[in-house]
Amino acid sequence: MNYSLSFKRALLVRKMRDYRVEWDRELSSNFEFYKGLGLEHRRSLLNKISVFINEKEWTTDADESLKLRVSAKACLPIVNRKTNFYPLITEGFTSYSQEYWFSLNEVQFEKEVGKMPLREFNGEFARKSIEYFMDPIDFKKENEREFKLLNYYYRLV
Repeated sequence: MNYSLSFKRALLVRKMRDYRVEWDRELSSNFEFYKGLGLEHRRSLLNKISVFINEKEWTTDADESLKLRVSAKACLPIVNRKTNFYPLITEGFTSYSQEYWFSLNEVQFEKEVGKMPLREFNGEFARKSIEYFMDPIDFKKENEREFKLLNYYYRLV
């Protein structure tokens, strides 16, 4: 990522900081994954949301609540990752499911972790990623190998 883009995004995060208390309250009550995140991960997610909301083109019928929900879904899989915020996604993304946002990370997972580890998920990378984010500790007890792979990629625990 180049310096000017990094600087621009830092300014966006700063510009949007007044919304954080409201966003925190709304996500705490309306976004199930948010409750399980620690303070540092919540802060990182809110920063990513600030950038995502400002960098994407929204339809005129998208209110602030919808923008927040969609941004939270999109940014959850990339909460601990350096990223370009889905540059190929420019429209129609307000209806994407949480599973779809996780599936968009499958190619990057393969590049960073490998093709063989990805095959261990038997085509269920997105579903397993959701389970991991829902409760990483429980997920580790049931799927230690998958936990190690996902934690290496997402760095949640």
